[in-house]
Amino acid sequence: MSSVTAGPVLERPLELGSAFSTTWQVMRTRYGTFVLVPFLPVLVGLVLGVVVTALLVAVVAGAVTADDPTAAVVAGVVGYAVWLLAIGLVQLRAEGMKAVLVQQTLEGRRPRVGDLWRETRGYWGRALPYFLLVALATTVLLAVLVVPGLLAALFGDPESAIGPAVVVTMVLYLALSVGLVWISVKLSPVTMVLAVERHGGLAAARRAWHLTDGHFWRTLGYTYLASLVPGAIIGFAYVIGYMISLAAYVGSMVSMMTQLTSESAPDLQALFGVYGAAIGTSLLGATLPVLAAILVQPFMSCFVTTYSMDLSRRQARPGDPASPSGGWQPTPYPPQPVQQWSGVPAAPPWAASPYGAGPQRGYGAPPPGFGPPPSPSPYGPAPTGPGRGPVQPPYPGPPGGPSATGWQGPQQGGRPDDQGWGTPPPRHP
Repeated sequence: MSSVTAGPVLERPLELGSAFSTTWQVMRTRYGTFVLVPFLPVLVGLVLGVVVTALLVAVVAGAVTADDPTAAVVAGVVGYAVWLLAIGLVQLRAEGMKAVLVQQTLEGRRPRVGDLWRETRGYWGRALPYFLLVALATTVLLAVLVVPGLLAALFGDPESAIGPAVVVTMVLYLALSVGLVWISVKLSPVTMVLAVERHGGLAAARRAWHLTDGHFWRTLGYTYLASLVPGAIIGFAYVIGYMISLAAYVGSMVSMMTQLTSESAPDLQALFGVYGAAIGTSLLGATLPVLAAILVQPFMSCFVTTYSMDLSRRQARPGDPASPSGGWQPTPYPPQPVQQWSGVPAAPPWAASPYGAGPQRGYGAPPPGFGPPPSPSPYGPAPTGPGRGPVQPPYPGPPGGPSATGWQGPQQGGRPDDQGWGTPPPRHP
């Protein structure tokens, strides 16, 4: 039974950085299980291979005794087909188990391999119709590439028609390559749809196609970037393995030439030892890329499922019908808060005026009460006349108001050339 812990639940839509960090967290949490699940097809292949080989040996021995080679050939073909079919079915189930493992890890559960096997019950029935349709479509597309050559051979001069047939075939090949890339990106969420949401057949294809609507370039770019690091690790392991194998081959050749060109008789034991070391080193070099692929492939499995679940939640709406098989029901993301910079107050939300939209006021004199307030006089309130507004005195008065006795002469603190404040002195003839 699986246990429940705190998991990296998808609480907001994933961008590039958050998609990679969530994928890394999921893979790191259950890395051992992610590596163990792909070994199931290998284990089944080894066990079934031993059983099929033993049965074939018995059948061939009986056919030789009965002098019937046809039975031996038929038994060999049937046994090999059964072996390949079993490995393919287990490999298909393992892909669904990895998708369910990602989903349950995101929800905080820790399923074991047996739990994953039970959770994917019915996966073959949902996935086989889809993959049979894919195989049929691939066969038809590959057959299209042969049509130009057949037409040129049947209805034209082989010498003059071979050039145009090759050109048409190359154009078709490029067009089909672009089309296959486009279709593979559009259907990239199909494993999650089959295993987690439990849609099957054409419904799974339609669902996966719908999830990538409006997200084609984003899906293509994210998937390409996610594959760079695993691809670089596998490529580096391949280069190291090739260098090891090449060094083993060169070393064995040098040792053999040294033994053969020596004056004494070649040491057979030494030669066998060199050959054994070369074979072992070559196997090690060939194993390194396979081992690297096994160790880094969980990242891509986690990324594709995590990203597909993010697409599903982005397009979810309240009240969406559930899968008929009772699979995972995506829920919409909760409302996300508006991004706020530190130290900057949030702008008030835009809303319509509660009083409605008023008529546009025309130009003209402003209504009473509008306009800048009058500046206060630095010399106090101005006198007013009866029935009139404020009367401007002929000369500005002193700060305390107009003088009551007339001109008082220059005041302390005034300018020497001033005539004082108040009423000017009388003029004498």
